[in-house]
Amino acid sequence: MNQHRCQQVPSVNQRRGVAMMLVMVAVLVTGGMAVAYFGSRDNSIAISANIASSSSARVVAGSGLDLAVAILETNANWRTNHLDGVILQDYQIGEGTITITIIDAETELPPTETTLQVQISVASTVAGRTQITEATATIIPDDDEFDVDYSEFAIFARNRITMRGASSVQNWAASPMSSQQTIQIGTLSSSPMSVQIDSLNQNKMLELHAPEHASSMISTTSTLIMEFTDSLPFLSPPAPPSEVRKLVIAPTHEENELNDWVERFTSNAPKSRKQYSQTTALHEGSYEISELALTSNQQITVHGDVVVSIEEDFIMSNASIILAENATIIFHIGGDVEIKSSYIGNENHSANSWMDPSRVQMYGHGDEDWNISGYSTLKAELYAPSSNINISGFSTICGRLAGEDVSLRGASRVLYDHSLDNGGFADSDSVLYDDDGLLLNQIRQLTELNPALLNSIEHAITAYDDGSDEFQFRDYNSSWQSEPTNRPNKVIYVLLVYGVDTARWEELARHARHTGHDIVWNDFQ
Repeated sequence: MNQHRCQQVPSVNQRRGVAMMLVMVAVLVTGGMAVAYFGSRDNSIAISANIASSSSARVVAGSGLDLAVAILETNANWRTNHLDGVILQDYQIGEGTITITIIDAETELPPTETTLQVQISVASTVAGRTQITEATATIIPDDDEFDVDYSEFAIFARNRITMRGASSVQNWAASPMSSQQTIQIGTLSSSPMSVQIDSLNQNKMLELHAPEHASSMISTTSTLIMEFTDSLPFLSPPAPPSEVRKLVIAPTHEENELNDWVERFTSNAPKSRKQYSQTTALHEGSYEISELALTSNQQITVHGDVVVSIEEDFIMSNASIILAENATIIFHIGGDVEIKSSYIGNENHSANSWMDPSRVQMYGHGDEDWNISGYSTLKAELYAPSSNINISGFSTICGRLAGEDVSLRGASRVLYDHSLDNGGFADSDSVLYDDDGLLLNQIRQLTELNPALLNSIEHAITAYDDGSDEFQFRDYNSSWQSEPTNRPNKVIYVLLVYGVDTARWEELARHARHTGHDIVWNDFQ
């Protein structure tokens, strides 16, 4: 009996059908990719053009900022010659145009003749694309170029400078002129060991200025030593004003309590609790007092330009002197200075809050000691040519000081503000010296910091030095472009926005992420 076995043969047609489907899918995917690719190429030229123009606009905006800063450095009349703050409009730079707008940072209005802090906005346009660069700037006018009070030095002494413990001299980080510039200290002494820096915290290199023939052992450290090219004077402070009125200080809480008790005891009046203020407000003017003693949280607030002449001692203990905005105060002190755990400066007591230290000037007219101790902070200039100035404890001087002998002990600090540095005796190329490095005769004959006399000498020297009379009548049709523009003012600026506003970009990016929409470039502009 024959048995027949049937074998199942795979279908060739079935295999070919699957392969055909795979080929069709591959063709569709490839075709779709090709269509998408060629479709994207339709606007590639426009995209490339936008990127190129945006990059160019950003570069032009950066150049516009450099130009704006250069204008602020000159004595051009940009403060008044503007249209609602616009000092340049559609000015051609390279491939694009710029518009520079200056706004007073304090008033948020167009600048005036007194504007020193500004907001700079530079709008640059290249091929229809606009980029914005913004910055804030502080202008330091070249008004005090004639400097003979040693304010270019953080510490200056006629004789000795001593630093012990954990004391230090540093740059004031809060100042708009804060930088890693070298800090200068100086002395008129040429004796060995006149400058003793034995502090554990003095890590920054100091530049010591001393007489030309000073001892090679004048300093105990490897401080960089520079030599004065001539013998220098240590001028007396300016004379106090002659027309003054009596200064009356509000009594302390204890004095008020005693007066209340005396009044009740002598008049049999019923006991009542009165409210007293321990704050004395000084308004613009000149004042005189025999001794100024502030204790027990007493406070003086200063408004306007104030001068206080103190015949004898100046004492502060847990007290404060607060300057209102734009206020200044000058102290003329005839006796001792004893300041303990007290404050002089703007409303913010922190050393991280900057105030121009030249707004507080303290002059010593005698040879008594000045002692500043505890947790005191003074944002001021101290100038006492015949007094020993001792800073101790955790006290901080935000500014500079000059005296007969200067001593820093404990954890005391001097935070120097480079905005006080206007050349002076430390700069051998300044107008104070002649071509041989010797002091001018007008400077050599000075005996005190007389403002009127100094202004007169300054005008005479600087007018001769820069040839102002010749400059005033110059023919501007001549080859004046071959001479560089004089930029006497210092400008410190901080970049806020370069090309695009990153804060606005992040805001729109967050909004797009939450809503699922793309960022619209026109909104970003």
